[in-house]
Amino acid sequence: DGLVLVHGDDTRRVRLRRMEPYGFSGDRPTSAELTHGPVADFNVMTRRDIVEASVETLALGSRRTLETLAPGHGFVHVLRGRLVARAVGEEEAFELEAGDSLWLSELRSEEDVDLAGTCSDCALLVVRISASRER
Repeated sequence: DGLVLVHGDDTRRVRLRRMEPYGFSGDRPTSAELTHGPVADFNVMTRRDIVEASVETLALGSRRTLETLAPGHGFVHVLRGRLVARAVGEEEAFELEAGDSLWLSELRSEEDVDLAGTCSDCALLVVRISASRER
């Protein structure tokens, strides 16, 4: 049902709900409290002076969507259910199920990825990684 994070000496508590992305700097000590039973988390850690990452969650179900990845790297990670993923312009499609990831590396230009959920509970993460603007 969720997780509560506390960063360093900050008295503010951050409550995270199921499938809610949350970005924070790993430079500060962080502690977590469970609100109701165990959780599984998915971390994307980067050196912000080199790359930046964005994480989007999709409760896709048995629908279909077209996601655009910017130049750099990206991946799709299946949280629940199953889906078929295909980079537009490629012949081969990939059948993925819970726990599987599809990594698209060294993209030189924008790349569209066609994602089709094959069951009613399909949920996934789309992670985009690009060069940092700090460079």
